Amino acid sequence: MGRRINTRKTNDEVKRPRLKRSDTGGYINKHGLEISDAEKRRLESLVNSINRKRRKQLEFERSTKEGEGLQNIGHESDIILAKRSKSVHQFRSREAFENRIRTLERVNEKSYIDARVELYRKNYLTALDNAFGNEANDIKLMIRTMSAKQYMEKVQGNEDLEFGYIYGPDDIQVKLNQIRKALGLPAKELPHNN
Repeated sequence: MGRRINTRKTNDEVKRPRLKRSDTGGYINKHGLEISDAEKRRLESLVNSINRKRRKQLEFERSTKEGEGLQNIGHESDIILAKRSKSVHQFRSREAFENRIRTLERVNEKSYIDARVELYRKNYLTALDNAFGNEANDIKLMIRTMSAKQYMEKVQGNEDLEFGYIYGPDDIQVKLNQIRKALGLPAKELPHNN
C-alpha cells in the first residue's frame, strides 16, 4: 500500500484571527467592529440555543425520513438546520451584527416556528384549492384538522404530497388518489374512458 498523505492542517498551522480587547472592556474583531462583552455573550447564548434545536430537529428528521436524507424539508426548516457560528469576526458593521441578533432572537422563539408551519399549511391548502378545487375537499379538511406537529410529520417534505404539472382530468384523479393514500384516506374510483 502507498503511504498516507495528511492534507489537514493542525491547530498550530491554522491562523485564526484573535479578538483584541478594547479600552471599554469589550472586543474588537478583525474588521475593527467593537462588540461589548454582554453582546458577545448574547450572541453565543442565542447560537447555542439554536444549535441545540438544530440537533434535535436533525434527529427528528432522521428518525421520520428513515434514511432518505434531509432533502425537501422546507425553507424555514433550513433556517433551523443551518449551523450557526458564534464568531464575532463575521460582522463587518454594527448594522450586520444587530440584524443577526434580531434574526437569531426571532428564530429562537417557539412561536416563530409555529407561525412558519401555519404559513406552510395555508399555502399548501391554497395550492390544493387552485389545482384541484372541490375535488380535494376531503384532503383539505384533513390538513386543516391536523396539529402543527402532525402536519410537519406527514406533509412537510413528503414527495407523495407534492404536485406539479397536471395534464388532464385523469391525471387529477390519479394525483388526488396518490395524496389520499399518503394521508391514509380512501382513494376514489377513477373515471373510465370509453
